[in-house]
Amino acid sequence: MSTQVMRGKLTLLTAVGIVLLTVAAPRLDAQEAARRIAVFFEVGEDITEDAARTRFLYESLLVALHRENPNTEFLTPAALSVTDAQRTVSARDGRADAWIVVSVERVGDGNRYGVSVRSVFLYTGETVLDLFYEAPATESERSLALRLWNRGARAVAEAYSTVSAESTVIIHGAVGSEIVGLTGTPIRLQSQELRVVLEQPRVYEFETQSDLHYPQRVDFFLGGRETEILLNQDERSRFLLSAYGQEFAYLGLDLSYMIAPPYAFLRGGFYTYGFGIVPFVDSEANENEEGDAQLRVSRPLTNFRILFGTYWNRPHGALRAYTAAGPLVRVMTSSGFTGLEPIAPWGLEFVNGVEFFPERKLRLFLEHTPTVAFAAERDFLRAQFFDSSGPEPIFFDDDAGYLDLLSARMGVRVQW
Repeated sequence: MSTQVMRGKLTLLTAVGIVLLTVAAPRLDAQEAARRIAVFFEVGEDITEDAARTRFLYESLLVALHRENPNTEFLTPAALSVTDAQRTVSARDGRADAWIVVSVERVGDGNRYGVSVRSVFLYTGETVLDLFYEAPATESERSLALRLWNRGARAVAEAYSTVSAESTVIIHGAVGSEIVGLTGTPIRLQSQELRVVLEQPRVYEFETQSDLHYPQRVDFFLGGRETEILLNQDERSRFLLSAYGQEFAYLGLDLSYMIAPPYAFLRGGFYTYGFGIVPFVDSEANENEEGDAQLRVSRPLTNFRILFGTYWNRPHGALRAYTAAGPLVRVMTSSGFTGLEPIAPWGLEFVNGVEFFPERKLRLFLEHTPTVAFAAERDFLRAQFFDSSGPEPIFFDDDAGYLDLLSARMGVRVQW
């Protein structure tokens, strides 16, 4: 397979990938806060003798509670608690806002279970649920799990559907930052302090989004008193350093400066054909004097460019698209000659790129880089640079230059 054919396939995949990945970028949705309830479980003496049955009853209880209360986090305290005071201390240690104690024992002639469910809401001390019911002690474990706990699990959901209070969270951060995930819609900090009244007790989680700062994820428990949160937002640098493989093979380095954050940038750099790794290309251009294929390829040509560009979306989410363009200069560095490449010494480069996870300081990027070169020696333009076994670029009239659409690169970019 020729070098040009391989470049064509890689470039096509790059261009299609940039479009598809940009369209498919996921968005951050608001997350519903979870209530936290500590669960204490007690069984009668006639049941504790059967360890397997006791474990099954406890696990099936947790399954039923989660099924009927999907937005509640149920905690299983490790400490043994036998009094309400001990349960309260244990629940508070686990940052719970309530506790329930579920007791089960055989009643009557032993063919029925008696179930007691009692729950206390810690921030008012109110007993919000005190329920006792009976269920058949069937031998079928599936039937037992359904009949024994469904009523109690639904009662917990109903009891806490109406139990709520409000408290204030005070967030200190950079002006212009957005708080995403705390409420149904993002909240922008108009000043360095934001006050939000929320239902409590709850565990909340949110992410900060700022065009000039790196994101920060915060989770906190809101209960009782006002809660203050001081955001530690690292400022985004204006400088970005990129290292990449031009044509996925040749070394390149760029330095970018954000002239109008977070969108416009100026970028300068070079890529050199003096050092290349091409393990997958089989072409005469990659053969040594003996005709053997080489892994390392060296050609005496280096391209220097200055690009002006802009990002098209904010630095959040999974993907960020950008476009750039600017002049390039082609320089030869052979043993007998160093200077402007005599046949096509200068041109223009266009960039369509996408960054992966732009909120991170270190991220991957992929670029399609169509290039225009202008000829100084038209008679030698076609013969000098292109392998006749592969597709040629688009030549201008009278060989005044060419347009190379089969150009792409991939690399890493760091913004310190």
